[in-house]
Amino acid sequence: MDFKCEKVSTSSDPCPTGYRLPTLEEWLALLGGCEESYWGGSWDCNNCYQSSTCSALLGITEDTRFDWEEESDVATGTVIDGDRYLVDLEYGDVRRSEKSSACAYCVRDSS
Repeated sequence: MDFKCEKVSTSSDPCPTGYRLPTLEEWLALLGGCEESYWGGSWDCNNCYQSSTCSALLGITEDTRFDWEEESDVATGTVIDGDRYLVDLEYGDVRRSEKSSACAYCVRDSS
């Protein structure tokens, strides 16, 4: 299975009206098994296919292949000190990043 996602700018919210980017806490819960790294500000988690919830929601399995370099990075909605957190679905890393683009998953805004 190949995983394809269009890159979007991480400097703005790519989600349509009524949707939002998931929060950092939502990504940590979705991946599970997260431990904050020694340096703080980043987490080592299960990768998406190791999390039954993430795998079922996004359709990512152990056989998923990502088509472009760092395609597995997805933007979260949490911005701290101007930095957006990125989630690496392939390796389970959650970290601050200054990358200019990443994939984005939007969730329905229930507020």
